[in-house]
Amino acid sequence: MDCNEFQNQITPAVDKLLPKKELESFAAHAGACPQCRYDYEAESLTKKVIMTKAMMVRTPGTVMQKILELLSREEASTASPQRWTFLGLFNRPYVKPVLALAAACVAVVVILQLSRQDVTRNALPLHLSNNVIEQTLANYTAVVQGQVKPQLASNIPAQVQGFFAGKTDFPVVVPDLGDFTLAGGVLNEHAGTALAHVLYVRGDQTIYMYEACWRTVIQGEKLQVPEYVREELLRTGWFAETRRDGESLVLWTDGTTLCATVSCMEKNELMTRLASSKRAPAPGAW
Repeated sequence: MDCNEFQNQITPAVDKLLPKKELESFAAHAGACPQCRYDYEAESLTKKVIMTKAMMVRTPGTVMQKILELLSREEASTASPQRWTFLGLFNRPYVKPVLALAAACVAVVVILQLSRQDVTRNALPLHLSNNVIEQTLANYTAVVQGQVKPQLASNIPAQVQGFFAGKTDFPVVVPDLGDFTLAGGVLNEHAGTALAHVLYVRGDQTIYMYEACWRTVIQGEKLQVPEYVREELLRTGWFAETRRDGESLVLWTDGTTLCATVSCMEKNELMTRLASSKRAPAPGAW
């Protein structure tokens, strides 16, 4: 599937109307093309916001009447024969209501477009995949590109933990990462399970932490990690790797909480910071 085909399939995919074979091709392209994936996630989020926040309301009769009056005044304000010939169209009984409805629809489209821009700029992306690592890396990219801002901006750990209190089925970890300053937190969900996101900054550097229920990840239905990562986490409580782009990815468990952390700092330094904050020994061989 190329980008043009993907774009044509976004709306059916959001509406869950794609056949299984086409959905597999759609998901494969989304995983390989960041721009197309962003377009899909933006439309998905827009639909979700509309369905959960918007209400269907009837256009007030006074608004409709005002539009028709303005059209009538425009018609009466000109004496040009050519203008009258054209405006004669408005005398047909079905034209004015159609124009009024069109004007109302234009206003709705403008409002929805503005809402979409605001939502996609400030919210974490929605994800086709339930892979924790893929979600973590996509979220980190959105954060460092400035597309995501904390829902709660605070450098006080107790306030950030209070923001998440009672909203997740796991205790949210807010570690002390030394000279990186706590920036705040974001709460969202995937497949009905709550996720926490904690952000740290130092100058132009960012540490992003994705947190989920470790039991849910072990079950592998709503969220999962690759089997080799799962085995290493069960064996040592840690998994770390350096990505091709030089970013460090560290996953670690703290009781019933799974944390996935990404930063541009060197992997060993990131693990040392996390292990120190956790007050538990990290693996000897990194």
